[in-house]
Amino acid sequence: MTELLSFTDLRVRFHTEQGTTDAVRGATFGVAPGEILAVVGESGSGKSVTAMSALGLLPPTAEVTGDVALRGTSLLEMSARELRRVRGRKIAMIFQEPMTSLNPVTIGWQLVEAIRLHTDTTAAAARERAVELLDLVGVPEPRRRVRQYPHQLSGGQRQRVMIAMALACEPEVLIADEPTTALDVTVQAEILALLRDLRERLGMAILLITHDMGVVADIADRVVVLYRGEVVEQAEVDRLFRAPAHDYTERLLAAVPRLRVRQAEPESTAEPVLHVEDLVMSYGGHRAVDGVSLHVGRGEVLALVGESGSGKSTVGRCVARLVEPTAGRIVLDGRDVTHLSARRLRPLRRGIGIVFQDPSSSLNPRLTIGDSIAEPLRLHRVARGRELAARVDALLDAVELGSATRRRFPHELSGGQRQRVSIARALALEPQLLIADEPTSALDVSVQDAVLRLFQDLQRRLNFSCLFISHDLAVVDLLARRVAVLHRGRIVEQGERADVLGDPQHPYTRRLLAAAPVPDPVRQRERREAAASGS
Repeated sequence: MTELLSFTDLRVRFHTEQGTTDAVRGATFGVAPGEILAVVGESGSGKSVTAMSALGLLPPTAEVTGDVALRGTSLLEMSARELRRVRGRKIAMIFQEPMTSLNPVTIGWQLVEAIRLHTDTTAAAARERAVELLDLVGVPEPRRRVRQYPHQLSGGQRQRVMIAMALACEPEVLIADEPTTALDVTVQAEILALLRDLRERLGMAILLITHDMGVVADIADRVVVLYRGEVVEQAEVDRLFRAPAHDYTERLLAAVPRLRVRQAEPESTAEPVLHVEDLVMSYGGHRAVDGVSLHVGRGEVLALVGESGSGKSTVGRCVARLVEPTAGRIVLDGRDVTHLSARRLRPLRRGIGIVFQDPSSSLNPRLTIGDSIAEPLRLHRVARGRELAARVDALLDAVELGSATRRRFPHELSGGQRQRVSIARALALEPQLLIADEPTSALDVSVQDAVLRLFQDLQRRLNFSCLFISHDLAVVDLLARRVAVLHRGRIVEQGERADVLGDPQHPYTRRLLAAAPVPDPVRQRERREAAASGS
């Protein structure tokens, strides 16, 4: 089969003040028309760097050799003007972190700009096309959303806007860098169905970068495995899952969390560390959170699951008092903190650690990694001097980054590495309550496995309570004792993990479980075919 987009002996080397880093080492592979090729590997393995080299999006510090070709024409030899004609029209890209990729102007303005830049379309027609695109990718109330700004949307909704922009000109090649990272499983299933439909209808080639092996099993035709910048294996998806040839691929598949619905643990009788009662949060007349009540026991992990835009992150922000709730009560360790002033809240903040969904927007780009992790320790006067440096190094080692990372800046790390920095910073003060907003969503499966093991170990050792926000039900099954299901701002089901995941009572919970892909391409096809036939 003739390759539409091909990479031949691609090598990418970064030159910085800290030295030289070989990010990609002789990668050779290609994607054919109508094919979905998944590129998998741990964070920092060179997946995103390889993809961005095709569109000339690497920084000036990058030295690129080898070749990347579209229909046999070298992209690396094109001028900046020629590349601008290719971007969007011939090759489009969905970036990993939508909050840092979208401009702080209205969603409609950005979509219209993308459409008119590459097509001969009137402003009115482009606005209608923008609404169509938002509807196509499952954004609710598209005519209202086009007037909103990125910060007014959830992480999953922002990701869908990015997908809509990429599809605006129906390109020949779609490079999707973790396109379903921020999406709940029901919307993820819709997006994957959309990508399959585009492939079949337009013959579009899709280069899918992902760490979710369930997604790979669901949608990919072939798989390329990258490890430390090198292609260590490429194979048809069925063969790769059935009989991986390389030991790294074998380790990747072994690290994938699987939904097994473990038995319930003994119920804790301790006083809740967190008690939330009838919480309401309204934005411009819209109730993002509508009467939520929940509690988190001492040493307990409560998982909050639901679709993007359901209000999960808003609940977490209200609990941390990062936003002022409209109504309801928030009691932290027996103290009502709902309306405490900033001054009175300050000493209580030491007991709350937060891992945000998007590490790029939560890390200060001007601070080194070491300074970012040290910041809460300095602010609360926990350590200084050599003790501070030692604490930072220990935290970096705990999240498997190493002390050498402390002098680097956020832009020098991959998305998964930045997320690990966020986790280290959140755990720096050994908090009583950890609010974890999709803490493993940006991590590849092998690093996710290590981080989840680390999380379990720290949680057992420190006995902190956790409000764990996630769309990955297998991770929820692994970590949580209880589960609360949030749908359109309301909790529709709440209880022991074994009950909610093993015998769901609400139709929405049943849809969540049915939509979660399994890391087995044969079984996943059977599930999809059964769903299509209505059986």
